[in-house]
Amino acid sequence: MSFRNFINNGIISIIKNNPYQPKLFFFQIGCFPSSEENINHEYPYIINKYKQEFPNLQIYQVWIDQMYKENPSNHIDSNILIYPEFITPENYNSIVELCHFMNNYNTLSIIMEFTSTVREQYFNKENMTDYLYIAPSECMVNTKHILFNPILKYQHKYCFFRPDKEPTLSKYLNNNVSMREMEFIMGDLERRKKKLPYYKSVLSIMRMDLEDGNIKVEKNYNKNYNYFFMITKNIQYRLSGYDNFSTKILLEEFKNGEQKNLEVYIYDIVFNILHDSLVFLYRDKNLIEENYGKILFSNDEELQKCIDYFIINSV
Repeated sequence: MSFRNFINNGIISIIKNNPYQPKLFFFQIGCFPSSEENINHEYPYIINKYKQEFPNLQIYQVWIDQMYKENPSNHIDSNILIYPEFITPENYNSIVELCHFMNNYNTLSIIMEFTSTVREQYFNKENMTDYLYIAPSECMVNTKHILFNPILKYQHKYCFFRPDKEPTLSKYLNNNVSMREMEFIMGDLERRKKKLPYYKSVLSIMRMDLEDGNIKVEKNYNKNYNYFFMITKNIQYRLSGYDNFSTKILLEEFKNGEQKNLEVYIYDIVFNILHDSLVFLYRDKNLIEENYGKILFSNDEELQKCIDYFIINSV
């Protein structure tokens, strides 16, 4: 069966048969359990929690893995659909667009992937919505991990708690959030802190000497500089592996944003992460003020010291 027919005959049919009933679809890519330790890839821990908290929410699981062709499951209930094939990048994009479409029919979606495949859609902020949650793609993750347990709320409609799409997290410190919400916020802060070495790598590449024939490219990071395209081209070339998609999104967001200088743009992102790290490490206003110097930097070397401090002193 083609992936299009699988969607039409399975998922779309469910939507059409009951368009008003609140629904949640779990798309689980590469979820076939290779050992007892990752049985939870088939049955993520959060599902039972949702069933207990929201009994009126219909929950469907979509298992996507070629291993089901060779090892068909005999214990499947009617709310589990299986696509026993690998999916292509085009198929994955179809899943994301389907999730956006299903929002029109009172349906939320979660995409979990257990292949460690890097997806551009994960980094795209257009996919960070209150009805679609894409978890990190990790092969051996235990779904007890907080980022695989998105918080679902009911506020006139079902929606996800999404601090991860905010530019900063510090506003949540004294905002009467629940313990569970705070745990998710801290998990997202750790995710952001892991990106700090990446931003430092981008800055290091920007400092490289570049020439094109007789043209010596200046260290000019303004987007209106005539040869700025050569700087961004070099960044994309140097980070064309694992960080390819995150770099593409970073540069696209800079290009479409109001900030004119790429160095300032990256410094602002990094400072926000460092500020959040400071706030959640000390939590007390006086202590935050006393240690504010730990997040101040005026060059890359000072920035590295700031990064090292907060990587060592995790919250």
